[in-house]
Amino acid sequence: MDLEELDSKLDSVVIDIKEIKTALKGYNGQIGLCQQVEKNTKAINKMWICIAVIASSIGGGIYGIVKVLMG
Repeated sequence: MDLEELDSKLDSVVIDIKEIKTALKGYNGQIGLCQQVEKNTKAINKMWICIAVIASSIGGGIYGIVKVLMG
C-alpha cells in the first residue's frame, strides 16, 4: 500500500466521521439523533405515567362497583 492510497483512505474516514458527528449532533437548526432519542425517552416515560394513572383509576372504579354490588 503506497502513501497516496493510505492518504486517500484516511481522508475518506475523516469525511465519514464528520458525517456521523453531524447526524448525531444535528445540523441547520435541526436536532440530532442524540437529542431525538432523549426527547422520545421523556415522551415514553410520560406515557407510562399516564397509563399507570388510567389503570389505577379504572381499578379503583371497578373496586367501588364490586363493593356496592356486594353490599
